[in-house]
Amino acid sequence: DKHRQVFTDIFMFAGETISQVKLLLGQLSHNLFLEEYPQGAKYLTPADETHWLLNIPICNPRGLGRFVLGLFNDIEILEGDSFREYIASRLEEMNHRIKKE
Repeated sequence: DKHRQVFTDIFMFAGETISQVKLLLGQLSHNLFLEEYPQGAKYLTPADETHWLLNIPICNPRGLGRFVLGLFNDIEILEGDSFREYIASRLEEMNHRIKKE
C-alpha cells in the first residue's frame, strides 16, 4: 500500500498517470496502427466504412505522438487536450528547425 502504481502503455512508456486520447483514423493509419501495435485492436471501433475511432490510454505522449506526426494527414485528434498541446509544440519545433535551414 506504500508503493506507487506504475502503468505501461502499448507504446512501452511507463508512468504513474494515464491520459485518455481519442483519435479518428483513416484507412492508412488504421492499417498501420494494427500492423505496428496489434495489441491495440481492443481500443479501435469503426466510425464508418473508412474511419475508425481510437480511444486509447497513454502514459507519455511520445509514443502515440510519433505515430500521429508520421500520419498527420490521415488522423484527427478528437479528445485529449494535453496530447493536442504536445503535438502542436512538436509541430512548432519542426517548423522552427525548417526555417533555420
